[in-house]
Amino acid sequence: MIGGGIIGLSISLTLRKRGAEVLVVERGEPGREASYAAAGMLADTPIELPAELHELARASARAPI
Repeated sequence: MIGGGIIGLSISLTLRKRGAEVLVVERGEPGREASYAAAGMLADTPIELPAELHELARASARAPI
């Protein structure tokens, strides 16, 4: 898996839980590229998110800047 941001780590964790061997490769500090730029926000657009993330996305949208 390339990338130590929120997406890469989330996918890696899911794959690991399903029994896959995972190696995460990050050129810099984990979480300091796109994940850092987005400030950890999840867009509150339920069509594009798995149901498990809907409440987290709503909380992210309500969080003060």
